[in-house]
Amino acid sequence: KLKLIFLLELAVFFLILAIVQFLILKVVVIKPLSSLKDWVSSINILSDKKVIEPELFHSTEIDVIIDSVSQLTDRLTLVLKENSIKNNQLLENEALIRSISTNLPEVVIFRLVTNDNGYRKFTYLSGSFQKMYGFSPEEAIANPALVFGRVVREDVQMLFEAEAEAS
Repeated sequence: KLKLIFLLELAVFFLILAIVQFLILKVVVIKPLSSLKDWVSSINILSDKKVIEPELFHSTEIDVIIDSVSQLTDRLTLVLKENSIKNNQLLENEALIRSISTNLPEVVIFRLVTNDNGYRKFTYLSGSFQKMYGFSPEEAIANPALVFGRVVREDVQMLFEAEAEAS
C-alpha cells in the first residue's frame, strides 16, 4: 500500500511538473511564436504599411517565470522527500510490530479506527489472530463484524469504555 501511495504521489508530482512545463511552454514559446506568425502574416498582407513589431517577452519576465517554476519544483521535491521519509518510517514501524507480534503468539496486536458514529474498522491485525479466531486477518479487516459479533452482549459496554480509554 505504501509503495502504491508513494508511486501515486510520484505520478502526481510528474503530472504537475508536466502541466507547469506545458504552461511555461505555452507562455514562453507558443504565444510569442503565434505573435510572430501574426506579425509575419500582417507584413505579407500590408506590405506597403508600417510594420508593427510583435509583443515579445523581455528576459526579466522570463526570469520571473523560471524563478517561480523553480521554487514550485523545489517545494514539490521537498514534499516528496518528506513523504518518502515518512513512508520509510511507517514501513519500519510496521516491520517492528510484525516482529513483536510474531514473538508473542498468544497475543493479538491490532490497529482499530473508530469514530463517534460507532464506525469501527481494523487497519491491522497480527498473524496470531487467525489461530485465536479461526479466520484470517484479511477477512476481519474486510468485515469487522466477524470479530465484534463474537463479543458477549454483557461485555459490549466494557469494550466501548476500553476503546475510549485507548484512543
